[in-house]
Amino acid sequence: LNNLAARHRVTPTQAMLALFAQAPFVVVPVVGCHTAEQINASFAGADLRLDPAETGALISDLGLGSPSA
Repeated sequence: LNNLAARHRVTPTQAMLALFAQAPFVVVPVVGCHTAEQINASFAGADLRLDPAETGALISDLGLGSPSA
């Protein structure tokens, strides 16, 4: 996650929110912020578009894939 964020010049939070926006499953993120600036900074990642390889790698690396039946 940190390497991907660095490649895209965003924070890990922004990269994770981008992943959630593009995930092939339903995600309802809860972002904990104390200030409006933190909220704005977090959601600045909403414009980030990950390619399918990046999305798949993150899902796999973070163990977010569907459990096997």
